[in-house]
Amino acid sequence: MIECIQAEPTVMAIGRRPAHLVPLKRALRGPALRVARRLTMQVRASGHCWEERSRERDEHLVAEPVCNLAGRVHGVRIWTGAYDQEPPPAPRSGCFDWNLEATTVLLTDEIYDMHAVAAQARRPEITRMQAMRWLIHAEDEGTALALAAESDERTVHYATWQILRDDSVPRDMHFAARGARVDGHRFVHGLMLDISEGRDIPAPPPPLTFAQAVMHAELCEPGIYHASVDLATLTPHRWLGPPMPGIAWELGDDPDRGPGLHPDDLPAARQLARDLNKGPVTGIVRLRNTQGGWTSVHLKAKRMLLTRESHATAALVSVSHTTTRR
Repeated sequence: MIECIQAEPTVMAIGRRPAHLVPLKRALRGPALRVARRLTMQVRASGHCWEERSRERDEHLVAEPVCNLAGRVHGVRIWTGAYDQEPPPAPRSGCFDWNLEATTVLLTDEIYDMHAVAAQARRPEITRMQAMRWLIHAEDEGTALALAAESDERTVHYATWQILRDDSVPRDMHFAARGARVDGHRFVHGLMLDISEGRDIPAPPPPLTFAQAVMHAELCEPGIYHASVDLATLTPHRWLGPPMPGIAWELGDDPDRGPGLHPDDLPAARQLARDLNKGPVTGIVRLRNTQGGWTSVHLKAKRMLLTRESHATAALVSVSHTTTRR
């Protein structure tokens, strides 16, 4: 898999083995390097698949683009074999784009295929919370969220996370992401590759660290739901456990039923965010519910570090129902 989100292409993976965005000349040698450069250039220029067979060289070459929703080639899958060989099914791959200003994510059908999402449940644009719902294990999640909040054109990140598909099959996904500006807005363009064996074989569960085990135990209180929240935008990163029933957190066709915080509660919410500098806070705010109205929730929040850097923080927010509904 060749990553080509920016001008210089890099090797993202060889087969199912991540290569961590290594320059082509460092990962490949001789004929393999020349083939990779030539096919990548051809596919990027045309935006279409490219195939060659040579009986003299006993060679069969196939290159396929991996495009985002805007049609930009962000990756090129290359396979090489003997003249009479046919390529095996390629590991699933696809593109995503995070709109950091709108805190939404643009997903291609290939990404939805990788997550086994039913056709009727697919939308080109979803909330950040929706995009994170498949995640079940990531050692560097905090780093990724911090980079997303601060990214610019120099941002680059790669990692392997484990997701749980909609058909309950866990798979390991390797991804690469680069920051960019599109029409003045901050974006993160990404490429994802399923590196688990086969097509539908469950990935083995990763071991829990002591900190993860303690956190899971702390978040298992009935009737209380937990989320990590961006303190700058007051928008949630993801649910930490099951989502709160009846609260709108997914984008739909009706904008009046989309996720949101009641406008009249924004000043109080911002004050709570500022007060986190002094310690844990509590309060009551109204969140959009799935019926289009507002539901009052009681919240408790604590500041948490996303990385070892003291400025990279979020809020761990615990919410529960109050007795008031509107």
